[in-house]
Amino acid sequence: MRTLPISPIFIPANRLDFCHKAISSGADGVILDLEDSIPLDQKDNSLRELVGFLKESDIDTTVFVRINPPNTDEGKKDLAELSNVQSCFSSIIIPKAENIDSFIGVELDNPVIALIESAEAVKNLESISSFDNLGGFLLGAADLSKSLGSDMSWDALLYTRSKLIIESSASNLMLIDSPYMNMADLEGLSAEVTRAKGMGFISKAAIHPNQIEVIRRGLLPTKEEIKEAKGIIEAFKESKGGVTSYNGKMIDAPIVEVMKRKLSLIEE
Repeated sequence: MRTLPISPIFIPANRLDFCHKAISSGADGVILDLEDSIPLDQKDNSLRELVGFLKESDIDTTVFVRINPPNTDEGKKDLAELSNVQSCFSSIIIPKAENIDSFIGVELDNPVIALIESAEAVKNLESISSFDNLGGFLLGAADLSKSLGSDMSWDALLYTRSKLIIESSASNLMLIDSPYMNMADLEGLSAEVTRAKGMGFISKAAIHPNQIEVIRRGLLPTKEEIKEAKGIIEAFKESKGGVTSYNGKMIDAPIVEVMKRKLSLIEE
């Protein structure tokens, strides 16, 4: 099972029947949501249903759980109940993470993914990264744009994406790009996926099954890219580790590592 899914999809904890449909649509991960998608008067029941689902389900895919903020009563309940089913999901997503204090009370063994969705969080990425059990970041563009007073366009959030790429790469952390919120605009989604791939993203969350194929097609290497990657690796091997060329392009060790990373997306 892939540690970092390419197209994890958000599923409200009160609509767990969507899980199998999402997986059959190609999702290689699910984000079961107890936070924003659940009305306050349904929080307790949704938590109970989610815990039961995790105990009984045999879903063969990566499962993330987004809880309510740990400093709220709902978040504390989430953590208490999920502590009994830690082996049933991969990672826990902490919303509204703004610094290392955001993880007070989070003592599960599961790696933590920090949801970056405020100006304070962007400013404090290094502090957030210092949490011992941090596994990665998820960009929350909607709340972040509200915090910044911006829209969710690519240019408006480019600085944040750049910071996240740098911090996750330097700290060897997972990184999931924000969902594209216009479910009907698949062309816009495709364009954003292409830009994300160019920056180094290899995962982007979905909010509807019709986005999954577009995300996977955009982030996974094409046949031409696979052929080129294999050719570059072979040419470098034949050069015995020295600088060489392939189809007119200079090839050295860093380029080869990038090619190996591309191939790892189809080999896991």
